[in-house]
Amino acid sequence: MARQIAFLTLVLAVFVAGCADRAAVSASDPELAEFIELMIPKRIEIRPHMTKAVNVDEAGGADQIEVVIAAYDSYDDPVKAVGVFQFELYTFRPASGDRLGQRLAYWETPLTRESQLEYWDRVARFYSFPLDGKGLDIKPGRYILVASLRGPSDDRLTSEYEFDYAHEAPTSK
Repeated sequence: MARQIAFLTLVLAVFVAGCADRAAVSASDPELAEFIELMIPKRIEIRPHMTKAVNVDEAGGADQIEVVIAAYDSYDDPVKAVGVFQFELYTFRPASGDRLGQRLAYWETPLTRESQLEYWDRVARFYSFPLDGKGLDIKPGRYILVASLRGPSDDRLTSEYEFDYAHEAPTSK
């Protein structure tokens, strides 16, 4: 009987300890701030071999940009991002200190729960954005795509990708 009482006392003590209130985590907690600092994106990179201008409607030049972009934390591991992705497409200005020519298009994609589900590739661990270029007619030539990630604290990460577009006319059969 004494064993049973000792066992029940031990079980009750464990149960009460397990139900005890834990200290609330505060946004100003240094450990939380350190954790967040380690896990949020520190750089973004437009994936050069996967990002391209495409001709969806088969008429004229490219009318869509398929952007593949990755965000990396302080360990250089791919992570999801928080904030707003902004994309700008420029013509290339040769023989100039400022390579950005005329801005052709601007896109903005807030990273909401829905957009995370739509654009995040869980296997490859990057984002894939089909940027619709309605009214955009990209002619053969050299272009610069600038991607920016504006975070919740208004910090900004950027990546540039210079690429050539050579439209291949459909062959007649």
